Amino acid sequence: MAADDDIGEMLRTSVRGLLGAEWSDRAARSADAAAVRAFWNQLVALGITSLGAAADGGGLREGLIVLAELGRAACPAPMLSALLANLALLGCEHEAARQLLHDIGDGTARVSFAFGTCDPDPGAGSIRIEGATANGTLRFVEAADAGTHLLAAVGASELALVPTTAAGVDIVRTRAMGAPVLCEIRLRDAPAAIVTLDEGRIGDLLRIARLALVARAQGAARRAFDLATTYAKQRHQFGQPIGRFQAVQHKLADGLIALEGGGGGGGRPPPPRRGGGGAPGGGGGGARGGGARRGAGGG
Repeated sequence: MAADDDIGEMLRTSVRGLLGAEWSDRAARSADAAAVRAFWNQLVALGITSLGAAADGGGLREGLIVLAELGRAACPAPMLSALLANLALLGCEHEAARQLLHDIGDGTARVSFAFGTCDPDPGAGSIRIEGATANGTLRFVEAADAGTHLLAAVGASELALVPTTAAGVDIVRTRAMGAPVLCEIRLRDAPAAIVTLDEGRIGDLLRIARLALVARAQGAARRAFDLATTYAKQRHQFGQPIGRFQAVQHKLADGLIALEGGGGGGGRPPPPRRGGGGAPGGGGGGARGGGARRGAGGG
């Protein structure tokens, strides 16, 4: 276990250092396709895009560490899609699937993953297969404009593989929380190959995706907390840092509790404090906990 922890920490340090050197605040604000592709090539060089693609290699645990760091840096590199694709296609005998798995690892393919007909959100659109072509509209697809392929669920154990550079594929950026990192994919007689997975595998991938989104949201929340803590030390009011005021300390403490998995972050509002400052801390902590959960669920 200690060895695994050391490997995880080394991976975290490596990805954080790469993000610090290669992913700027300006890139995070614009998140244009060229910037995403350029940074993706850096992840390819580290072998990170192959996580989940080998039975004896790094998998879900390492992928979650990477996603948390990407969330911390507000980097929309399509790691979630790559991880889901690698886990889905591992061991698959379909020739196109095996080739895609290889191409994701060496960087010649960047995949976007959508749950299509299995997405619990009806607003996410749908896809239908007619012979060897795909039709429909898929929404909220991450970084599709920087990708080369689409993997979309068309059943409980089937994926449609669509090259997004082919005729009949139209990709339009949409905005989400002020950042244009999601796309709408419109398919009209686009070429598609069907990849059959083990029965119920799509349900497993959906649960993995939820866990991955929580990891990424937690990374973003941790970064926001770090920024707030630094600001509380630097901002002065009435001749002293605002971090010395009890009301600010209570809010920061509530935030840390939520991040560490207790209090509001664990599904329950923190108990009211006794003594001074109880009302602002108690009520505010519960509201923030609920907001953190909604962000993780939709992140």
